[in-house]
Amino acid sequence: MARLVHAIASLERPRWLVRALCRAFAWHFRIGMDDVIRPVGAYVSLMDFFLRELRPETRPVDARPDAAVSPADALVTAAGIADGGHLVLVKGTPYSFAELLGRRRDEYDGGCFVMLYLSPADCHRFYAPYDSSVAASWRIDGLTLPVYPAAVAKRPHTFVTNRRIVTELDTARGKIAFIAIGATNVGRVVVNHPVPPAEGSGHAYHKGGEFGRFELGSSIVLLFERGRFRLADGMAAGRAVRIGQCIARCC
Repeated sequence: MARLVHAIASLERPRWLVRALCRAFAWHFRIGMDDVIRPVGAYVSLMDFFLRELRPETRPVDARPDAAVSPADALVTAAGIADGGHLVLVKGTPYSFAELLGRRRDEYDGGCFVMLYLSPADCHRFYAPYDSSVAASWRIDGLTLPVYPAAVAKRPHTFVTNRRIVTELDTARGKIAFIAIGATNVGRVVVNHPVPPAEGSGHAYHKGGEFGRFELGSSIVLLFERGRFRLADGMAAGRAVRIGQCIARCC
């Protein structure tokens, strides 16, 4: 199924079929084109449309120096405080840092976290939450199970089962762990820095700068260092957020 979906999404010929696929996708998921740079008929493949770029003026980045921003247009599916080395991404199912990150990280214990679900209707490029440099980055191999909420409710360990890329970011205000989780079908995750980063490379991102992309299916978890950040007011499961919107504030 994954190979079939990838083959269809990657088709570039015939052009009439590609345009029809893109228009059908946009219609089915009710994707408004006013925010998108290119018209729906201008994409070379369905994958190209899935990774469409948005007009920067439609996603203003919160420029306040204490604001960490959403890396994606998404639905918040979990938000809270990590406790006892665990965080709850699915109701009733605590995950340890070792399970999610593949290694122990005590600095996030007692810190806040946010989980974001990107639906098929969302742009699947993602962006840096804060001015930062890459301290470490690693891949964790796994499956590509679906991550939409109803599927996760049936398989609550999906987020520690699926393949993912973990990136630890150093900021002037504290550490942020950025976990990009692949999902059903292709489930490919691409970031704009080497994984693992070359020693001393010091790859840097500006807040709101492009960080990477998902090629079909995706969720993001952000972990914030204890005592350095707090969730923005009203940040809770069920809330929709947009690229550049404040989701956490420096303490």
